[in-house]
Amino acid sequence: MRKLLIVFLLLPFLSFSQSKWRTTSPTKNNSTTPSTNTNTNTNTSTQSSWRSNPPTTTKPNSSTTQRPNNLNNQSNFYGQNPYYYPNMYNNYDPYWGYGRWGRWGAPNYGYSTYIDYNYFSPQGYRQPARVYIYESGQTDTIRGKKPIINVGFLYSTNKQLGGYFAVGNKIYFIMDFHSTYEPDRSTFFEDGQIDDIDFPLIDDLIKERTFYFGIGRRVERIGIHCMIGFGSEDIFWRGEDVVGEITFPKSDGKFTTIKIGTMYDIKNFTVKFDMDPIREFVQFGVGVNF
Repeated sequence: MRKLLIVFLLLPFLSFSQSKWRTTSPTKNNSTTPSTNTNTNTNTSTQSSWRSNPPTTTKPNSSTTQRPNNLNNQSNFYGQNPYYYPNMYNNYDPYWGYGRWGRWGAPNYGYSTYIDYNYFSPQGYRQPARVYIYESGQTDTIRGKKPIINVGFLYSTNKQLGGYFAVGNKIYFIMDFHSTYEPDRSTFFEDGQIDDIDFPLIDDLIKERTFYFGIGRRVERIGIHCMIGFGSEDIFWRGEDVVGEITFPKSDGKFTTIKIGTMYDIKNFTVKFDMDPIREFVQFGVGVNF
């Protein structure tokens, strides 16, 4: 009994004095925990490889270089005229598309760049211009000649309204169209006959439509033009009773006529005056030019 008692007393001390090596591996006191960073080169005294090979997320086959979209961004460019190769540099001419500068005398190749500006013609119209610069320092100034555009409204003494359009510089083309604007409040009888009326007649109702086109010459800011016109007219008998007006067919036909006139540009506004000696009316117009 005495020996068993001694064994039971010593058993707890033996269990607590078991080496911790059985549960934890021995390590050196001056060891460091391994870093999870895969880049072990942390020396700040050397140049980073990023400077010569920047990191990128671009796919290997894609290009990161952007081509300039305007010839003005290029300082040394030879042999390609942007008007003949518009898709190569996307060089759109802001003054009405491609090719116009070549027709105005601009060089087709050999220049480095150009500068756009505007000037005023002797007639006072704002026009585009370019200075072409060569590598040698030589420059060429090309003055453009954009056509002048006139648009506006017309009023005729024979109760017609319309509009006009003209385009050109010294020589311009002009056209206009006008028709009767008189309101028709009558009751129309398609099969009415003059021999069957039982109401008094008043003046005829005339509906007219005319298209003119022609050519003109501009001196300073004044233009003089001549036009030929083609039109049609419908004439109706018109009577009146206690209810209102009554109309029925009288005649119809087509005609050819002429018109002479003048335009005058006052800054960006235009006044127009025409006369048709065959149809015997005068016409006034007002519009804008640009």
